[in-house]
Amino acid sequence: LRFREERNVLKTQTKRKLKEDFGNSSIDNAAMLSRTKSYLTKYIGEITEEVSHLLHIWAFIMAKYLNSKKKLVEAEDKEVQKAAIADLFKYLSRRKKRDKTTEAELKEKIKKGLEEGYKSMI
Repeated sequence: LRFREERNVLKTQTKRKLKEDFGNSSIDNAAMLSRTKSYLTKYIGEITEEVSHLLHIWAFIMAKYLNSKKKLVEAEDKEVQKAAIADLFKYLSRRKKRDKTTEAELKEKIKKGLEEGYKSMI
């Protein structure tokens, strides 16, 4: 039971820190995820390459698909948005398994997702 509580706190706080990164800095700084990484470093210690990659995928999903200021036109993007809204962590898990994008590429995608600003849908 304690593990589930800790996991839920970690998810909630990480999502909050991502929103802070997106809302309180320039697009370039937001894509660095500095507040989120700082929080995770304090909470779990060293951020491994795998954790960092997962974090950037999560940030990309939030910046593109869960951003009410980002207008999605493609039907496929709208389907991804529905899946992410329904269960963010289930979609994140599926995306992580098939995503071969580098961290640098994800940072660019995050910047693109934040071009019109950021307002969370969840």
